[in-house]
Formats: sequence, C-alpha cells, structure tokens
Amino acid sequence: MVTTATTLKIFSITKVLTMDLYAVHLRPFRVCFDVNCCTFCGKSKDDQTRPKDKCQCCDPEECIQCQEDKKAERIGYQDYAITCPIHSPYLRYTKALRNIHRSSVLLVLCVVVPIGLIINYFEICELLFSELPKNCTIGGLGSFILALYWKKLTEPAVFIGTLISSLLAIITWTILTLLKVHTSFKTDDDLIDAYASGVGLVSSFILPVLITFLPLRKKSRVYDGRKPELTWQRTLDLGNPVKPWTRTYSQVFQISLSTFGLISLEDVMKAMKPARLVAYIENGVYFGIIAILLGFGCIPAVFTLTDFTAWIAFLFVWLLLSILAALTLPIFSHFFVMKRFKISLKMPSLPHIRPPKISIENDSQ
Repeated sequence: MVTTATTLKIFSITKVLTMDLYAVHLRPFRVCFDVNCCTFCGKSKDDQTRPKDKCQCCDPEECIQCQEDKKAERIGYQDYAITCPIHSPYLRYTKALRNIHRSSVLLVLCVVVPIGLIINYFEICELLFSELPKNCTIGGLGSFILALYWKKLTEPAVFIGTLISSLLAIITWTILTLLKVHTSFKTDDDLIDAYASGVGLVSSFILPVLITFLPLRKKSRVYDGRKPELTWQRTLDLGNPVKPWTRTYSQVFQISLSTFGLISLEDVMKAMKPARLVAYIENGVYFGIIAILLGFGCIPAVFTLTDFTAWIAFLFVWLLLSILAALTLPIFSHFFVMKRFKISLKMPSLPHIRPPKISIENDSQ
C-alpha cells in the first residue's frame, strides 16, 4: 500500500510540474503573443482586418485531418505523420509534453527516490529535510491568505515576505536545536517546532503588509496602474487552446464572448461575486466554530466524568454532521452544475468558428 501511494504521488507531482508549471508558465504554446491573434496561425481575429491577413482557422474538433491524426494515434501507430497544416505544431507540442512527463517520472524514480533512501539512513539529514519543507510552507501561508483577500498586495511583497518568513522559521529552529544539543538548554522537540512555526506564521502575515506599504519608485507606480489589465491578458492566454477556458466560462456563467473569443474581467468578477460571498461566509463560519470549540475546551481546568462524557457526545454529533455535509453538499453541487450544463446546451454557437471566406476582389469592389 505504501509503494502504491508513493507511486501515485510521483505520477501526480510530475504531471503537475509538467502540465501546470512547464506548459503554462515556462514554455506555453503561442505562435503570437498578441491577445487579438490566433493561437495556431498568428493572424488577427479582428473583423476590421483585411481578409488576406485575417484568421481562417477552424476548430480542431471540426478539422478532418486532425480527427484522422487522432484516430491514428488511438490505433497505436508510432510513426504516423501529422498531416494537418494548421494544428500540427500544437499536436507536436502536446506529444512532446507527454514525452517530457515520461522522462520526469523516470528521473524521479531513478534519481530522487534513491537519494531519499540514502538520506533515510542519516538521522540528522532526515530531520533537516523534514523540517525545511514544513518551515517553508508555514512561511508562505500568510502571503497566500493575504493574496486571496487583499487586492493591494504586490508580487514583490509576496515573494520577499515568503522568503524572509521561511528563513526566520528555519533560523529559529536551527538555533533552538543547536542550543538543545550543545548547551544545557533543555526543551522538548514539540516546543521547538511550535516556536519556529509561530515565528514563521506571524512574520508571514506582517512582512508582506510592511513591504506593500514601502515607498515605491515612480516607474513601479506607473506599472501598478496597468497591472490588472496585463495580468488579465496573461490569464487569457493560459490553458488549452483547443478547448479554451473562456469558452467554458461563457457557457457555464452565460457570459457573452467578444469577436476575439475573449471575455472581460468585469463580467467574470460579476459572475464570481456569489461564489466569493459564499467563500467569505464559509471562512467566517469555520473560524468561528474553531474559536468556539477551543473556548469550550479551555473552560474546565480538569474534565470530570460528566464533562468528558458531554465533550465526547458533542464531538460525536459534530462528526456525524460533518459526514452528512460531506455526503450531501457534493450531491447538491452536482445538480447545480448539471443545471448550468443544460442551460449551456441551449445557448447558440460561439463566435470562435471558421468565418466565411471573402475574396479580395469582392472586398475591393
């Protein structure tokens, strides 16, 4: 069972690194980096463009040559030639991504796993490699939470705050561990972890806020004014160009697409407003329940038999309600998604289809 779980984790981590990090941020597939141009041919999608310079690409789902290439791949031909002149670069790109994923799995199995087995024999190294990821995670927790709810947070504040908070947690843990080993300072390992985690957690909330309010240069202030627009343009380029996420959002949330097949940030924010409100309410309820439970647990100094019985009964009821919520809420959300899907099926076709060909002679007339 341990071997199966480890293998599944290796496959999942390597796939995330390949498909979500490498293919999205490091080397995404883009023929042209302009927002208004086609992903496959690089020509413009604007209606005011000359017919000669306008995109004439069709969807890969409607391309006959792409369907034949996919059929040959499903049959198992290894040396088949990709014949589609429009979508062949993207098909080769996806094939190269699969090869990179296989290579990364082999690299992890042949290099990282043996290194982990060797480190397991040394207690100090094992303790060090177990504490470093934990302290780094705690150092980035505050920046992650602030990035979700605070719009003024900047990228340098997130990066510098996370880095310094993680370093403070690691330095605190290292100093306390060395004092315990080489001096008469005796303390428990749990207290050392608690001190280091506390320093990293508190600094992860304080440092990003302080760095955000630091005086910036004039150039940075000018850039911050265009930051939401530039970030949104980059977000529109992410994902699979064969099945754009903008099309899925337009169908689910009933948002109209532009002539370029894009959606505006204002429409998405308006559609996601109920989801954000529900998330805020759920977070408030969660932290309120945690505070109430901790308060109830701290009221009696020592539990009597009656207090302990009542506490166990309360936890049992809470566990039962949690199980019922875990079983019923996904069912309700499934009906909501199916309702949205049925509505999307009744919507008219989207504008990202092959436009009619216009001859230059007719256009000149």
